[in-house]
Amino acid sequence: MTIHHSLAHSTHISIRTRSTGAFRTSSRELAQSGQPMLKPPRFSVVICTYNRRNMMLALLAGLRRQSLPCKYFEVIVVDNGSVDGTFNALQTYLSTDVLHRHASEEQWRVQCLLEKRNGLAYARNTALMAACGEVLVFLDDDVLVDRYFLEHLWRAYEETGADAIGGRVDLHWESPRPYWLNDDLLEVFGYYMPFRSRTRLPEALNFSNSCFSVKRTALQRVGGFSPFLTKRLHNPVNVETVDLCRRLREQQYALWYEPSALVLHRVSRARLSRPFLVGRAYWQGRSDILAHYAAAKYTHDTAGGSFLQTLFSLWPEVKIWLQIAFAHRLLLALARKPTSERLIAAMAQAHSWGRIQQQFVLSNHAPAILHTPFILFVQSPALDTRWPIQALDKQDMRCTTSIAHIPLSWIWRHRAYQETAIGIIHLYQPGSLSLRWWRRWQLFFTLWLARKLGIGIVSTDAGGSWHNARGLQFAARRAFENKIFDTSHLVLTFTRHAERFYQKQSWWTRATYLPHPGMLGILPEISDTTTARQQLGIQADANYVYLCPAFLHTEREVIQCMEAFSKLRIQLLKSEEHASFNPQLLLVGTPVDKKQPLKLLKRAALNSSIHVFLEYQPDELATYIAATNALVLPYITVQMAGVPELAMLFYSYECVIISPNLPRFHGLLPHHGGILYTPGNQASLVQAMLLAPRRAFRHTEEEAELLHHQYAWENYSLLLLDTYKTLLSGLTKRRSQALP
Repeated sequence: MTIHHSLAHSTHISIRTRSTGAFRTSSRELAQSGQPMLKPPRFSVVICTYNRRNMMLALLAGLRRQSLPCKYFEVIVVDNGSVDGTFNALQTYLSTDVLHRHASEEQWRVQCLLEKRNGLAYARNTALMAACGEVLVFLDDDVLVDRYFLEHLWRAYEETGADAIGGRVDLHWESPRPYWLNDDLLEVFGYYMPFRSRTRLPEALNFSNSCFSVKRTALQRVGGFSPFLTKRLHNPVNVETVDLCRRLREQQYALWYEPSALVLHRVSRARLSRPFLVGRAYWQGRSDILAHYAAAKYTHDTAGGSFLQTLFSLWPEVKIWLQIAFAHRLLLALARKPTSERLIAAMAQAHSWGRIQQQFVLSNHAPAILHTPFILFVQSPALDTRWPIQALDKQDMRCTTSIAHIPLSWIWRHRAYQETAIGIIHLYQPGSLSLRWWRRWQLFFTLWLARKLGIGIVSTDAGGSWHNARGLQFAARRAFENKIFDTSHLVLTFTRHAERFYQKQSWWTRATYLPHPGMLGILPEISDTTTARQQLGIQADANYVYLCPAFLHTEREVIQCMEAFSKLRIQLLKSEEHASFNPQLLLVGTPVDKKQPLKLLKRAALNSSIHVFLEYQPDELATYIAATNALVLPYITVQMAGVPELAMLFYSYECVIISPNLPRFHGLLPHHGGILYTPGNQASLVQAMLLAPRRAFRHTEEEAELLHHQYAWENYSLLLLDTYKTLLSGLTKRRSQALP
């Protein structure tokens, strides 16, 4: 490819330092300096370096001689904390280059950045923030670049429409190649030529870490590079490109290989030795386990296990190591096989040992992952929490579900590591946990231990029937829930004004409001209203149906609802205008404080418009919703009473919600969807029930889209993820400040 261009007559070099990120010369600074505004380049060539001053200077010289005009690319060098004077040497080189360049030479754009956090991913993410090119080209600092490298890469992007392209990596021998080094070992030194012609990269193949490129928008969308998989000082794992290719493929991006985009990887004399090859195999084994860990579905991987379970999981790999060490290598030595074969066997043994060690490390402590905290979701077996769990899974959070139990193995594995908090225990509706007294104290002990080990404690206050019910059983549940709130770092609530809701200041200062997500489409297909009412035995001439969820209320509250309904019918019969109006009342379930609701049955027997269904089956909820026009929640005056989830469910399916004027329902629903009444006031409840038929509504297309459970829970999970990150950041900061 030949590119015609006009030579630029100005030179611009940006040299900046920053420890946690990067920035460029702004447009205003360029205008004030009198220099022409530069168009964004096609390529941003990124080189991350550590203590390789001479190699970096040689690489920059190779990039300066590229056949592609300099105006089409920029160079970003990120010094990852070198101590050999690399940064100062680069500044000197670039300044000298300016002084000795003729005025007619092309523009040469270079940024020198400093990233003090050790890790290749940190350095590359710093470059990603600073880059302005359409395509980011990542090169190792120990390569030599072919003169036509960028030109061939440009042609490949133009002709394939690829989102990411990997180049070919050949070897540059700085000393003679040993006789025992056969072609099977070349990949250990970075050799990469899977095909001889341009090819779309197959699923099982990934880019070489020494030379690959990806469009900036694609890289930003998949989240950049993962710090926990990064290559660090004293930890030379090599998983970054494997993980990046996996995430790019998950987003349906096209990955290609271009053999004409060539770089040469240096092979120094120090690398041509047995210790280097065996050590590289060892770290490759550890890298393989990390890559599998990153790609796995983490539900079972993050749960932890006993020490005996860990040993059993390691046995297959230990068996392979034993076979190589005491059988295969021994036979090779007795048969006097060539050095190369014995070396390959030693590398295989080191590779297996690396896998064993990395599996043991992961079983002992989960790695700190920047974007995905580890969550232990503790719930009651009676609760249906599949939707928040699925929403968390979609955000790639390591979420493990536990039924009324906190495993000590999980706490130990997800404890704070190097003063970085990584784990959160989330107790959803803790008052619903039905535990014996010794199980409760066991749970309190594990929560205390979790806090000591740097694990965050979060609880969700979603209300519950134990708030409005009276009796020792429900008082014990309330006391247990209050104790959990005292232990929690954060209390998530659907109440907008926590300061008016919680009596203890320590609660509402830790309370975080999250809007309750919509639940449209969460139930199986709902039949039409006529069919549903026929299934429930409701009269065909019934033109309005109220439903009261008796399983959430006390007997007193349900009787209040029945009396209000009877007075409603009396008022309708007295009115000639509404005499033909025939409302019905459904009572679903048994009151929470009565096993045998004889009073309800006696009262219902006197009124044929009241239908009692003593056994509440969650599977029949869709039928109840289809038959209902309005949901009645007949609470008495209890500040903490209310279950927002049921109200949001019925509202999502276009039912009017008649709810008490209590904090849990303030701002929960729009005006057209809810009617508030004075709790405990029967006359106010009657007026609300009279008003309900006039509030009939249908969701607009926009409302239906926002209320659909997939969109709503996804949005909720994003808010929850931000809350988790804020909590972990605060815990990490608190632990670091506590250090002497």
